[in-house]
Amino acid sequence: IYLTQFPEPFQETAIRKLKSEFELAGPDFVGKKLFQPHSEKKTEIVTVATHAADVNSVSTLRTKDGRQVIVSGGMDGALKVSVQKPDGTFDVQSIVAHLGPVNAVQAAEDDNGKLFIVTGGEKSLRIWHEDENGTIQLTSTPIPKDFVTSVSLVKNPNGSFSIVSGDRNGMVDIWNKAADGKYKKGKGIYGEQHKEI
Repeated sequence: IYLTQFPEPFQETAIRKLKSEFELAGPDFVGKKLFQPHSEKKTEIVTVATHAADVNSVSTLRTKDGRQVIVSGGMDGALKVSVQKPDGTFDVQSIVAHLGPVNAVQAAEDDNGKLFIVTGGEKSLRIWHEDENGTIQLTSTPIPKDFVTSVSLVKNPNGSFSIVSGDRNGMVDIWNKAADGKYKKGKGIYGEQHKEI
């Protein structure tokens, strides 16, 4: 940790705040490495999945049956779904999810304990569901008007999910599951364009 990371008025506060967790390394503060951890224990880094290009988004959850799940999307257009096994390693499903980059991913668990995943990319949202064999399958593709840059999920009282998406045109839209099983754009405060004031 370097004090130059903090604005000068906050340097004394930073020292006091971190003093209980770290030991002072020397009296010459500015530009010097100030603190060393008390413990020399190193953090182990585990590579779960790799993409052929930049990773744009990750989402993680722990399911009711104890599975640790990490979902990632990248510039390579791939969706990687990594599920931890009892021995600590991961089973990884790699799916070509979009023709262009996967800009956003979000994962959740449905009422049946199956994964529900949404990805956003080139003027499309893609909705994925885990089948009985644990395979991730494409189930629906609503079409926004612009490149999707962010997604989020909301679980409804009836167990279905609503999807909230943001796009490059400044729009935030909500998508609800219709009677035919397809996702359609809803109405309300979502769908209003974000404009700078």
